[in-house]
Amino acid sequence: MADFRKVYVLAAVVLLLGLASTASAQVGPGTFSCTANAAVPPLLRAEGLTELVGDIVVDCIGGVPTAAGLSIPQANFQIFLNTTVTSRTYDLTNVSEALLIVDEPGIPTNINSPLLGCNSNTGCLVAGTGVGNLAGYEPYCGGGAGCPAAPAGTTRANVFRCIVSGNSVQFIGVPVDPPGTAGHRIFRMTNVRANASGISAGPSGTPGTIQALISVSGSTSVPVSNPTQVVGYVQQGMTFNLRRRDFATANSTTDIQFPQCNSLSRTTTTNSFVLQYAENFPTSFKLRQSTAVTSPATLGDQNVPGNIFNTESGFYQINKSAGIPAVSNTGVVGGNLPANVGLADAGTRVKAVFANLPAGTSVYVSVNVIPGVATVPGSQPAAGVAAQLVASEVGALQPAAIYPYPSGTRDFLCGSSGGVSGICAANAVFPGDVAQIPVIGGIATAVWEITGANALSSDAYAFAVWFSYSANAAQNSPPPGTGTVTGGFAPTPTGLGVSTSTAAAANISLQIPRFIEGTQTKSTFSIYVCRTTLLFPFVTNQYGFDTGLAISNTSSDPFGTSAQAGTCTLFSYGANAPASQPTPNIPAGTAWSNSASVIMPNFQGYVIAQCGFQFAHGFAFVSDLGARNLAMGYLALVIPEPGLGSRGANPPGAQTTSGSGEGLGL
Repeated sequence: MADFRKVYVLAAVVLLLGLASTASAQVGPGTFSCTANAAVPPLLRAEGLTELVGDIVVDCIGGVPTAAGLSIPQANFQIFLNTTVTSRTYDLTNVSEALLIVDEPGIPTNINSPLLGCNSNTGCLVAGTGVGNLAGYEPYCGGGAGCPAAPAGTTRANVFRCIVSGNSVQFIGVPVDPPGTAGHRIFRMTNVRANASGISAGPSGTPGTIQALISVSGSTSVPVSNPTQVVGYVQQGMTFNLRRRDFATANSTTDIQFPQCNSLSRTTTTNSFVLQYAENFPTSFKLRQSTAVTSPATLGDQNVPGNIFNTESGFYQINKSAGIPAVSNTGVVGGNLPANVGLADAGTRVKAVFANLPAGTSVYVSVNVIPGVATVPGSQPAAGVAAQLVASEVGALQPAAIYPYPSGTRDFLCGSSGGVSGICAANAVFPGDVAQIPVIGGIATAVWEITGANALSSDAYAFAVWFSYSANAAQNSPPPGTGTVTGGFAPTPTGLGVSTSTAAAANISLQIPRFIEGTQTKSTFSIYVCRTTLLFPFVTNQYGFDTGLAISNTSSDPFGTSAQAGTCTLFSYGANAPASQPTPNIPAGTAWSNSASVIMPNFQGYVIAQCGFQFAHGFAFVSDLGARNLAMGYLALVIPEPGLGSRGANPPGAQTTSGSGEGLGL
């Protein structure tokens, strides 16, 4: 029922605005009229819950300026979006950071007009000057140089705040003074944030659109042409990939499957891989605010109406010296405009959520962006691309790194055996170090904030990941299984500890920006039991023949392999097949042998032996009794571990999990 009422209200607004538009088309020269337009609709991220839509500008001309000393008639400006408004609010009445700014104070042609905020929910009275909007002597001059003093009970306010309700923002009691024939009266509505996640894609792969309906009503007639405007185009903001450590293959599971019986160390580069977050359009990843002004060093100014900053923050201004106009405030309700009006809490953040991690697993990630962010091995990050680990989804930037990069890092990041060839050699010192990420209930989350971005190119940001664990196969630790990693933006409702519906509405305390949960999931980090599966394709103890079977445990070798031991279970398939049966324990460096006539009499078929250790190899010898006339021998085939590969209908052979030549191909 609520949605039906909303549609009814919107339909009524469209009808009324259409009538107003028709009426404005019939007015004569000098008649007061206004035209709405959207100032440069930006590309918005479909994952975003608090995306800044483009400014809405109502440009008015004509009419008769209010006489000097008289109060300018007031009107209510209201914007309806086709999605929820999510601008920050400041109290239970939903007073918001969205602002209506009159006559562009602070732009180069109006630099003497400072920002003067009205802090009343019902608007502020502004006194007319009788001369329209002449620079330095207009009604909304903010008390700047050449600005006439406001009569008692009135102000020179030029910044008005709004109230947010569902999908609309409303500016109440805004003084609307016709500019006369001398110029234009500009009403700019900015800092409107919207939930872009509910916007459907357009036809034929075009972006979805966020649309705004502009209504102006009150004690004075304000005819508005073109009341419906597109204020943002919506498309997916980011693509997440899991890559091999040499960047050669996207979404590869090579190098991230580990045996249960071999411990992994963080300093071993062979157990690492790379997470890659790629912008789908150049302004998808943004800084918190502009750094053009660096005093104080951590905050920049974005206080010029109409400027495009390509940051997570909107129009905002902090009090500064050096001649930069500061926001001041007036109105019947006391208090200043909050310092964070328009200011985001953080730059764009991306996160990786590792799930289903086996117990006993530790996770480490690079603190900063690593070299090789493109698909070409050895490439460097694009100019200005940077990011840093944060303590949590809403936490501060991570303090000093915990561990240095493992030795040999250059090798695996550059994809070069020497590690010093090509473009990678130019990067003498790798940025940042490695931090351990807590694992709780099989889940670990790493979050990075963008600290360097280029608005003129679509860049990719890459981070290295390491796993470690102490092997104890006898205790089934770590248990076998396959984890996943999901990449996306941050923070999300889960990280904020709220429901999706709460995160998708205007809020007084939640982090800005915020996003929906990530949906791009890859399989990663598989632990498999230490075993070898052998296939003896022909075994017989019929028609005067017998088969000798031998299995060697070759985990003792001159290559430093960890010695393993275990039994092998024989599974027979064919005529007179016996039940499965185990062999005795086979220590490392020894072999077990027996004959079919002893362990599977009168059998003919094939045998699969599953051994509880790696590097098992088998040999079979088929002959007539006594090997007097006919005999032949063959090597058992090694079957790839189930779950790590599949046995195709036409296996090519010569590939094994242990690297030998008697394998059954994947």
